[in-house]
Formats: sequence, structure tokens, C-alpha cells
Amino acid sequence: MLEIKLTESEKKELKRFHRSLKDKNSSDRIKAILMLNDGYSGQEIARILILDENTITTWKKRYINRANITDYLFNECHGYTGKLDKKEEQLVGYYVEKQLISDSKEIRLFIEDQFGKRYSKSGTVDLLHRLGFRYKKTTLIPSKMDPIKQAKFKKLYEEFAENIKDDEAIVFMDGMHPCHNAEISKAWIKVGQKKEILSNSGRNRCNLNGAYNPLTQEVFVRHYKTINAETVIEFFKELELFYSNKAEIYAIVDNARYYKNELVQAYIDKSRINMIFLPTYSPNLNLIERFWKLLKKQVINNVYYEHFKDFQEAVLNFCNKSSPDHQAIIEQFVGTKLHLLKPI
Repeated sequence: MLEIKLTESEKKELKRFHRSLKDKNSSDRIKAILMLNDGYSGQEIARILILDENTITTWKKRYINRANITDYLFNECHGYTGKLDKKEEQLVGYYVEKQLISDSKEIRLFIEDQFGKRYSKSGTVDLLHRLGFRYKKTTLIPSKMDPIKQAKFKKLYEEFAENIKDDEAIVFMDGMHPCHNAEISKAWIKVGQKKEILSNSGRNRCNLNGAYNPLTQEVFVRHYKTINAETVIEFFKELELFYSNKAEIYAIVDNARYYKNELVQAYIDKSRINMIFLPTYSPNLNLIERFWKLLKKQVINNVYYEHFKDFQEAVLNFCNKSSPDHQAIIEQFVGTKLHLLKPI
């Protein structure tokens, strides 16, 4: 009987390809080999993947006799008519970078049309990996964002932050409203198995208002029954106490209505707070948004809290923790640089 015993490097290679592929057939081929390595029988794998046992046997033999991983995964047999030179590879890379391409077939056709050279599917995938491309999800951005205004704001902010005085502070502010419910995300799970997480009603929310100082990685978060003009003023008062040694506190905020409320504006006129408004539709420029993502990753995703008070305590503890290790994580994940979006 032919046995499959994968090395660590082979397992990593298979998993890397699995993350980059979208077609079910290729994904199942990888799963089958990984499961064979884990001791599953062909019959068990066929049942789990809803396939014929003979198919699993064929894949097993094909993997053992493979020339390389792409030879195992892809059956296309287009004639090979020459390798791209460096300049041609650069043109392919430029073409892929400037387009939104979801099927490698379009790239194969581009290569054949532009250079008269025919690539197989496996050869194209190899080429894309070598050029630094990976098959992954696109990112949604606000359709009404203004790239020019964003770039201008980024430049002005960087100049301003570089010249900040010792008795001044900059913070990025925003609210977050996490629900008391587990949010699922990716995890390492053995092939053929599931990991299930309990959920609850999710009716209760933590209404957080927070400020992030990019120059010190300080995070200041408070919880309120709701976020409105009154609680924004209360937050500003607490922020001024937190920065009691600062003559000016520059708070970079979005265009939420409560920041422009008359009561808030009246308070600002007499306080040490100076609000700086982001361009509209620019959450990517608000650094505290990255901290909220870190909070979800570390505290909320894939975690079940039976009681709301436990959920709230975990959230607030993470927000207001002040250990050096915690600060290092924030510095790495949130950082100081504003990221501009590049719509296609």
C-alpha cells in the first residue's frame, strides 16, 4: 500500500496553496493529501469530501508521483512555448496590479496575446506567487471617499505631529459599540473537524468612547449608556484630567453629529480640547479604528462570555491595560502611520 508521510515543509506548502486557491477541486485535492497524512483512510476522506473512493486513490498516486505541487494540482496540458524574460514579467506584474482579476485565465490570455507565449494554469499561479501576488479577499472602501482630500490631510497631519510641543497631545477619537456575542473568525482546525463556539442573544452592547495617542501609544477608553453630546462632553472632561499636564489636546475626530452639536462646541470653546475633523468617509485615517480591530481580535473573536458583565469587564480591561507588553502589541498593530486607500 502506498503511504503518504508529509514533511513539515510539504505541509506548509500545501496549506499555502490552499489559502491561495479558489476552485473547489484543487482545494479538495489538498485536503485529501493532508488527511491521508493524518491517518484518515481513503474511504473516510471520500465520505467527508463527498467524493468517490477511487478519486482519492487516484489523487494519492498522482501526489506520490508528482514532479512538483502544481503538477499534482493542475491537469491542463497547454504546450510550453517559452519562459517570460524579466521585462515581460514586470509588464505582467504591472497589468495584474492595475486590474481587478479573479481568474488566472485572464492573465494567461494576456501573456499569450502580448508575448505570444503560452502558460498553463499551474505555470501562471507559480508566476504570480513569484511576482509577489496572493489570492485573497478584496477590501471594501467608502464609495464617497475623496483620495485628494485624504492625501492632503495625511500630509498636514504628519507635518503637525512632527512639530508637536511637549505641552501638547494628539489623540484620535471614535466610538465603538461591541455586542455581547461571540464573533467567529479563522482558527487552526484539523482537517475534517469543526470547532464550535457558543453564542447568545447579543442584545447588550458596550458603548465605548476612546482616544488613542499615536506618539505614546496611550489608550483612554470609557463606557457610557449611550454616546451623545452629553457623554462626549463628559469624555472630554475626563480626557483633560488624564492629560492634566498638557496645555492643548488635539482630538482628531470623524464627522459624527454629536461632535458638531452646539453644547459640544460651547464646551470646546472654553476647554483645552481642539477638535480636528477628518475628511468625510475616511475611517482609514482614524488610527483608533485599528485599535478597535485589535480589541476584537484579542478579546471578542472566537470567545464566549456567558454574562454581559464578564464581557464588559474583559473589554474595558483590555482597553485600559498599561503593561509594557500590552503597549508593544498596540505599537505593532496600531502604530503611527496613516494609510491611504487606493481605489481601482
